[in-house]
Amino acid sequence: MKDDASKKGLQSAKTYHQAILSLKKYPMPLQSGAEAKILQNFGPKICKLLDARLAKDASEVGISPEEYLEGSGNFPIHWFDQLKEREKLQKETTSKSNDKNVPKQPAKRAKKQKCLKESVPKADVEKESTVERMSTIAANECIDLTDDNVEEPIIHDIVMTPSQPNSSQSTLPTSKIKTLFTLQPGTFKVVLCVDIRETHGHQKKNKLKKQLDSLKIEWSEKNLQIGDFAWVAREVSTTNPQELILDYIIERKCLSDLTQSILDGRYHEQKNRLSKCGLKNIIYLLEDFNQIDHQTLPAKTLRQAIYNTQVTHNFCIKHTNSIKETCQYLEMMTRQLKFMYGSKTLEAVPEQSAIGACGDSSFRLMEFKTFNSLSRKNVGLSITECFMRQLTEITSVSGEKAEAITNKYPTPLLLYEAYQHCADTKEKENLVTGIRFGFMQQKMGKGVSKALYLMFNTEQ
Repeated sequence: MKDDASKKGLQSAKTYHQAILSLKKYPMPLQSGAEAKILQNFGPKICKLLDARLAKDASEVGISPEEYLEGSGNFPIHWFDQLKEREKLQKETTSKSNDKNVPKQPAKRAKKQKCLKESVPKADVEKESTVERMSTIAANECIDLTDDNVEEPIIHDIVMTPSQPNSSQSTLPTSKIKTLFTLQPGTFKVVLCVDIRETHGHQKKNKLKKQLDSLKIEWSEKNLQIGDFAWVAREVSTTNPQELILDYIIERKCLSDLTQSILDGRYHEQKNRLSKCGLKNIIYLLEDFNQIDHQTLPAKTLRQAIYNTQVTHNFCIKHTNSIKETCQYLEMMTRQLKFMYGSKTLEAVPEQSAIGACGDSSFRLMEFKTFNSLSRKNVGLSITECFMRQLTEITSVSGEKAEAITNKYPTPLLLYEAYQHCADTKEKENLVTGIRFGFMQQKMGKGVSKALYLMFNTEQ
């Protein structure tokens, strides 16, 4: 479909391209085209075309679509039946839990549902059966650490997702990496760092601090510029110990905070900053998850946002039902990180891209103070990056359009000077008209060009 649309010069080629990228990121097999609606960029039309093609190919060989799919990939036999059985069990469990624990939620939510559709990118969860199946997958990706009968897992069982098996490897060649200093095994200890904003304030935060004090691990409060929990390797037996940030970080969200962050825009901003922080293992910890059906936004919408975080950003999702469970998880993570890093040589490096494992016996890590400084909001932005952000505040100027404009005019001064060299007002209004942007190399419209002209040429 994509190739045909590209040959004909149709705009749908871009949509097909984005849909293919979303499908490549999704780790599970799909039963039909309709089920692809859970993925970003898959609308009803594309799903209908997929189902039609599947039915056509299956009929040509005289078998059902399910049998055709089973024979087209390396999937276990009867995996359709296994998924349906899992859906049934999950529905029964969810139904019993809702009947026992929580009162019915109010019905007046039309306005907030509309607000959510505008706030969260489409990951497109429409069938409740599919939602519940995905919930099972997401919930089981991290081991339940509150169960005493569960065998103690290794660190990869706790935080690694199937889509990133080698994400902890350093991306720079050894010869190009400068080592600032080295911590040998036995000369450091692993310490849990908690953002001071998580432990100071109202009663719930005080409860978190009390729970942390009851843990059998060492922890300290720090002003974390990104994330809520992190771990450092702290040098021992010195008055001014060196600290290296370990390659794991947690963003904690109670369900009410997740809802509010979606509505006020912090949801996207925080995820983008976490993705660019340089650490490979990012955990999105959702607290009070048993209250998902009783928030100001619908449960289906919140699940949609969570699945986007897992599939699109490759974050590990961890669910807990209380502050106590959260602290138990932090304690288990700390013990496992001690086991993982305690016998290794740790090398301090100055670059985020160098963070990761270096062979079997050492890790490259950043100094905590350097990492924390680089993680501040708006730190280290170039003039061009600031200019791009300013441009996206103009109505109808997307990120792709802003990037195309700054490619030609990297700074506001260069754009202003270009306006000064125009012969008349009409030429100024059409200065950026025709600049190509995006995957399809579309032309910039006159409306955007005129809005940009008014921004730079209006005195008041």
